[in-house]
Amino acid sequence: MLARTADNLFWLARSMERADYIARTIEATLRLEYLPKTDSEQVGEWEGALNAAIDEAIAANPDVVAKVRAGKVAAVGPLVGAVRKATGGQADAARVRELILARLTP
Repeated sequence: MLARTADNLFWLARSMERADYIARTIEATLRLEYLPKTDSEQVGEWEGALNAAIDEAIAANPDVVAKVRAGKVAAVGPLVGAVRKATGGQADAARVRELILARLTP
């Protein structure tokens, strides 16, 4: 009877150690996730958001896209405005214009 109780206590303690180890691993993983990102990771995230906003602006303005593809480069203004509006004014207009023209002109 004493041996069985000791065995049960041993395995109970072992299970508690494992649970503690898993909890610490999860906590460490979450803390690493919340650390500030490096500049290259932030640029990658921003470029992805910027490209998504450009795609939405192009899809929403097919008439402007047709004008730009026809050679009227000055018509890109409404697309730039739509992207800047979608990004809350955070996007650089010159960079947005450059990306849109690269995508729409051959």
